[in-house]
Amino acid sequence: MSKSEKDIAKRYKQITDIDKAFPKDLNYLDLLILIERDPKLQALLRQVVLGDEQVQPTTAVSANAATTPSEKTASDVYASDAETDEIQTPPVASPEVSLAPEPEPEPEPEPQNPLLDELQPALNLLNQVEQDADFSDLWLHPDDTQGQTLIRLIATLSQWDQVQELWDRLASRCKTDQRPASADELSILEAALSFYNLTLRSRSAKLSQPETGIAFDHQLHTRATPQGEQINAVWLPGLTNAAGKLQKKPLVRT
Repeated sequence: MSKSEKDIAKRYKQITDIDKAFPKDLNYLDLLILIERDPKLQALLRQVVLGDEQVQPTTAVSANAATTPSEKTASDVYASDAETDEIQTPPVASPEVSLAPEPEPEPEPEPQNPLLDELQPALNLLNQVEQDADFSDLWLHPDDTQGQTLIRLIATLSQWDQVQELWDRLASRCKTDQRPASADELSILEAALSFYNLTLRSRSAKLSQPETGIAFDHQLHTRATPQGEQINAVWLPGLTNAAGKLQKKPLVRT
């Protein structure tokens, strides 16, 4: 008996040994061994192939029986794989694993400081004043920090006489250039007035804005053009103090 036949006989005994646990995995070679050597399995296969015909159990097929070229026995398999102890299965390619780093989560935005929201009007005023060379030279000190500059500006424009001086400078610009106050100039005037009103309790100073189309009144208005009896445009609103008295008459074009 050759080595391969001994191995087959040994393996057949292992598979059919009822005193031991049945093997967990049967491979292709084990199936060939059972078909060649197990009479019960051979009879069952004949019954499946021949249908309802009565098939009598037969003895095991001889290991030396002739086979066709297309058939392989367990001995053939053992002979062809004599160099290895087990049948080699083709390697299974492992799925490719991406090595690209996962994107880091975006940082959550920091909560807005409510104090900065309340200071935003003052910061806007500071930016506008810094862009105006005349007012920047008048109110700001180059050696101050930004915080000191902001505090100095608010403290200055919180005084009524400074608000009036601001109005005078704007009126002078409008008369000299023969134009209405710009949006930035009006914004600076309104901001200064609001800071001054923070120093008051129950009353407040206001801008005096006459309607266009009404008759010019020298007691209520200041003429920006040399002639005309009807207000066509308001170049600069006037100032009314906290007591309700008109301190600076609106500059109008007639």
